[in-house]
Parts: sequence; C-alpha cells; structure tokens
Amino acid sequence: MNEHRLSDPEKIVIRKEGMQIFVLSRYSAGRNVAMRFIEGNENCYFLSEDAPLEAIYSGTLFAQCWDNLGPAFTGKHGTIGANHGSPFVFRVRMLRHWLFESDLGRVLTDDAGERFVLVSVDSRSEFTLHSDLPDGDAPFCSKITGSLHLDGRTFLPESVRKGQLEPAPGGQLSPHRRYNRVKLLADGIRELADGETAECSFAELQWDVDLILPDALLNHLKTHPGKYVSPVDPCLQPAVHSREIVTFRPRCARTADCEFTFLQDFHESLRFGLLQFYNEVKFRHHERFVPGVKTITADGMEISLAEGYRFPEKFTGDHYYTKADCLDPNRLPCRYIDFYGDDRERELGVVLGYSVTQGLTARGNEAQRGNIVMHLPTSTKNYPSAFERFGAEAGEAFRIYAYQQFFRPDPAGVSCYRHQETDGFYVYADFFSAHANYEVELPAQLAGRSIEVMECSPGIAIRENLRCVPGNGILSLQAAGKGGIVLRIR
Repeated sequence: MNEHRLSDPEKIVIRKEGMQIFVLSRYSAGRNVAMRFIEGNENCYFLSEDAPLEAIYSGTLFAQCWDNLGPAFTGKHGTIGANHGSPFVFRVRMLRHWLFESDLGRVLTDDAGERFVLVSVDSRSEFTLHSDLPDGDAPFCSKITGSLHLDGRTFLPESVRKGQLEPAPGGQLSPHRRYNRVKLLADGIRELADGETAECSFAELQWDVDLILPDALLNHLKTHPGKYVSPVDPCLQPAVHSREIVTFRPRCARTADCEFTFLQDFHESLRFGLLQFYNEVKFRHHERFVPGVKTITADGMEISLAEGYRFPEKFTGDHYYTKADCLDPNRLPCRYIDFYGDDRERELGVVLGYSVTQGLTARGNEAQRGNIVMHLPTSTKNYPSAFERFGAEAGEAFRIYAYQQFFRPDPAGVSCYRHQETDGFYVYADFFSAHANYEVELPAQLAGRSIEVMECSPGIAIRENLRCVPGNGILSLQAAGKGGIVLRIR
C-alpha cells in the first residue's frame, strides 16, 4: 500500500473513497490531524507529524461527531434535512400484518381518527407509516392511538416506534437531501477519482442538493399507489435547492459557502445555522467561549459565555440566546468556540464561525438574521444560528458563509486561529488576559500583503501599527486586557 505523508504544513493530503473523504493536515508542531468525513460527520485522530494518512486509525481519537451538518428547524415539519428525516414517521411491528407493496400509498386510520399513509412494507412483520398531510393549518399527527384500520380490517400493533424516515438499504444518511451532483476537486481544478489521493493547497467538495419535504412523497404515493418510492427519488419536487461548496483547507480548517433558493412557497417558521458541533469523546474539561453575549441565568445557573464558561459535570441549563442577550444587537456573535482539556490546560479548540464580510452574517445584515442567534441545550451541543424568519416565497434566496477549525489553544491564555477564506486570509485572536507581545506566525506567501483590521476590542492592537505583513511572516499583537481582534490579509 502506498503511504501519503504531509510534506508542507500549508497543504493538505486528501483521499476520496466512495462517500468518505480522508484529510491529513497540520495541527501543531510535531502533530497532525487525520479526519474521516462523511456529510458533516467526522472522526478525527491525532497523528505524529511523520505518520501517513493511511495510519489514521492508529492515532488518538479526539473528536467523534455524528451530527455536524446543521438541519432546518421548522414550525410544521419539525427538524428536517442534514441527518434528519421527518419526525412524523412510525415503524409498526406485529406478528403478521398481511400488507403488500400493492398497498403502498393507502391511508390507514387509528382509533382517534387520525390518518397515516403506508410508505413502505419492510418485512412480513413490519411496515412504515407517515402522518398524512394535515387539513389546513393543523399540525402533522405526532402519535398513533390504539389500533389501525383499513377497509374493515383492524391491525393491532405489538409496538410502534417513532423515528426518521430511512431510505432503502445502502441509501444516504440524510433522507430529505437529494444529491444531484457531487465532486471533489484538488486545488479547485482536478477532480479526484474514487480511491485517489492527492496533496494540494485546498480541496473543494461541491454539492448540488435538493431539500425535499415529506409532502412530495405523500402526494406522489397517494396518486401513484402500489410502488415503493425513495424519499429522494428524482420524481419528487424539491422545496429548497442549495449549491454548497465545502473547502478543506490547511491547519485543520474548512469553509462552507452555501446558496439556498426556495423553489416553492414556505408558509411556516424556519431557522437554520448550517454548522453545529457535538463531541462524543469525553474530556475532563469542556468550556465554551462566545464573544459578544451577556451573562444569563438558566435553571439557576449563571452562564457567562463571553468570559469562557466551564460546563459542570451535570449541565441542566437550556437557553435560546436572542438579540436581547447580545451586548450589541447590531454586531451579533460571529464565532462560537469550544475548549477541551484536562484540569491543567486547554488541549483542543474547536471553532464554528460565520463570515463578517459575506452572506447573511456580514456586518450590516443583522436584521436579516432573525432573533435567535444560538441555542445552548442541556447536551452542551454547539448550535449557532444564521437565518431565522417566518415564511418565504418561491424564488427567494440567501447565502451563508461559515467555517469550522480545530486549533491548539495557546497555554498563555490566547485563543488564536487563522485560515484562508474566499475574500482573504483571516486571523482571529481572543485574549483572556493582558499580553505585551503575542506573536502570530503567518504563511510565507503572505509577506508584503496589506493588513486590514475588521474588528477590534479597545486595548487590542497590532504592535508598531503595521499595515503590511513583515518579511519574516511574524505578526505581533498586544493586549491591555481581555478582548479580541479580527484581521484580514490580502
């Protein structure tokens, strides 16, 4: 087997294997990260700097995440998209049901008179129903009451399990995301074939995706009964079309540039964040840091994310942060950072961020973002929000530009990471105490380029007031106390 090592810390090694993508990139001096990525779900391992990508599973697992692609939180349809199918699905089990494929699309009723459409016959003992389209503004039915009835026959379920609508065996994880086209391009130019590995400056994963509501499936089954139809079948009309470019970048970063267009009227609430993060690998220390939010109280707990909040072993708070919870509603939070480690230091930083220059989250667009900016649940999952509104008309479009990055927190008490975005190279630095001279090492190719201060807290500055990156690539920052700075270099 050929082995592929990273020769340059400002590059990545990438490999495509079916729906899996493997990435090797530099994390810190002497240490790399190898990642297995599937639709926003990932397993990440620390490897020594000289280890090849092929040694991924011999490394130390530090992040195991099965739900990092943000779904849409809607009013009537619940949570859909990403890894979520419709929540109004029921798997019914009984000894023998005597239903066949010819019955697909037929409507059963329960003892309460609620209607359910037969969407699949899974075995002689199991079948799947979806709540029928409700009348008017009524909600979908969320439970089956008692027995089921069809043409004078009564079905006595042994068990009813509510769950997502899964596609046929071997199908995708995301039941309502239909992939029309998928490409992986090294350096944005050369498409990688299945099984091919390349070292490159970046790699673009291009997705052309349709979001399909269960309405389309139910209508099709009822008008074309007797044949199984996948929830992402090409015959189903989509509700939202998206063009998504996920770019894997050096230093364990990736950006996501996504344009969404409504293809039909959408008359219900909708909230969307694109990215989210939850780590199943447990660390002794888990802390969240979100600059720009006020201290709040939830379930008797005082939570100050702007200062860096360490989660207790049993966290019971649950809070939706709104604009009223922000220090400045005209400058909403743009970076949401988790720190993990032991009782001595922060070992791992994970940031989810939104662009302050592009798309919905660009400064000046705060009114378009809606009221909710973040959800802090009892699970401690990171749920930032970029888009919220009630309803949309066919033809309306919006764009979100976001990023995710693993980075090494500085033991000196600084959170600093940097990466390329489409409109420049960005440096994000947050100080938790005063620093007279904090040095940031930049890629050599940035020497001589202009520096623009995008955001800056009082008391934070570039030493010597430099306007261009010096020849040695070392940028020095100073901080009189707590605060942050965002720089763009281009």
